[in-house]
Amino acid sequence: MSSTTVDHCIRYTNPDNKELDMTFSFHHLKVDYPNGEKWALAPFDFLKLKEILSYWQTGMYAGGGWNALFWCNHDQPRVVSRYGDDGAYRVKSAKMLATAIHMMQGTPYIYQGEELGMTNPKFTDISSYRDVESLNM
Repeated sequence: MSSTTVDHCIRYTNPDNKELDMTFSFHHLKVDYPNGEKWALAPFDFLKLKEILSYWQTGMYAGGGWNALFWCNHDQPRVVSRYGDDGAYRVKSAKMLATAIHMMQGTPYIYQGEELGMTNPKFTDISSYRDVESLNM
């Protein structure tokens, strides 16, 4: 459901339609992609993130739909490194982000390590990464 709409997701997840229990929207993950380019990161736009999350929360609630909530996955940077501060405020950032996701309506998904406030690795060369996307760039 990466680029679908709230209206479509309401149709899919409204219990009266007996289709899906929830949908994953990836719109909030694109707030730091300049011109939609995943590998050319820019500072994230906090206001845009807030607007997207609010739009999906209010829209899905009003239409009887249900969100799957998540900050990151295997294709994304660690949430504390991305939207928080992985230095001096790592613990506070992790707690704030965990609180935010658990206070929204929907089912929260916690990516492995997120419960510990895990940060991005500090590799200095692309060859140190051993995942499909970095190897096939």
